[in-house]
Amino acid sequence: MEAREEDDFLFESTAFDCGDAAWVDLVRDSLDEKVLYDGCTITDLDSVALLMAFYIENKATKRLMEDVLHLIRKHMPKSAVLPNHLKSTYHLRKLFLHGKKEKIHQHNICHFCCKLLSETDVGVCATCEKPIKKNPRFFVTIDIASQLNELYKDPSFRKNLTYRETRKKPNNDVISDIYDGSLYKENLGPGGFLNDESNLSMVWHTDGALVSKSSNVSIWPVQAVINELPPRMRFTKERTILFGLWFGKDKPLLSTFLMPIIDVWNDLQTKGVVVKSGSTRKTVRIKILAGTMDLPAMSMVKEIKQFNSFYGCGICEERGVRLKKGKGSVQAYPYCPEPVFDDLYCVCFVLGGRG
Repeated sequence: MEAREEDDFLFESTAFDCGDAAWVDLVRDSLDEKVLYDGCTITDLDSVALLMAFYIENKATKRLMEDVLHLIRKHMPKSAVLPNHLKSTYHLRKLFLHGKKEKIHQHNICHFCCKLLSETDVGVCATCEKPIKKNPRFFVTIDIASQLNELYKDPSFRKNLTYRETRKKPNNDVISDIYDGSLYKENLGPGGFLNDESNLSMVWHTDGALVSKSSNVSIWPVQAVINELPPRMRFTKERTILFGLWFGKDKPLLSTFLMPIIDVWNDLQTKGVVVKSGSTRKTVRIKILAGTMDLPAMSMVKEIKQFNSFYGCGICEERGVRLKKGKGSVQAYPYCPEPVFDDLYCVCFVLGGRG
């Protein structure tokens, strides 16, 4: 694989550092802030995201980014207050890399077949046998150990991991949280994975979102929440674990994107991560219990037809029909007393096999 140019201002190698306070927030937040100047249609964060998209899509060097910022500044009204990220590549790089540093791993993929490229692939993709372009496409995964250790520094985080035992449930017959489900109870029982109080569980999620209304570039994060935290803390961005990020004009090939992430999930479950909890160090193992996403993303993960196709049900193999409704139509499934169930219904997202 050919090396990137030496003046590459953001990514310096296939294992580089990136701060979570700005770059990861860019993924998690809605990108809503003040506009660049009165009458402008994009916000400050839209601008940052678009520059990030330009950088990734064009494998831009420091010199090119300096020229781009100079061109943007020339088009700004004289009355506009120039945001820091447009002043220089120094400020833009500082925005991406400030604060606590976490190791980011770059995974190069083939332009033609979208399969992972290895270090042994020299000149030609081992999968499709087509030539590897000088600047291959890529996605990134984020180191989990550093994220977990950062969380365990917070006494409030450690204290609230006992929420499962301390929560008040008015009615035992009501399912009010994931703890009341059969899968969680199975893992919590004698000999179960969560019977060890050091172990945790997660639910993962992925979906795509355009970085701005004026761009066709989208962000696809793979992230997860820690089930043992109370809901008020569980779903906050500060305590959400970010596993990976796909950034580009095309939707990700999830069988490629998830491959290194699934390896991380398996290691988390079998080997765990050593964290500093207060004054002691311990090994925390984590099990991915479930995944949640909308139907289009689910069809991509399971590699099945979308919900509006004739065979769009993710549970059975019955063929649907199109029915007129108003000016359009809807997909419907006639009642069948003995449907044929899809054996991929219980897809195991952790092991990538069949349940």
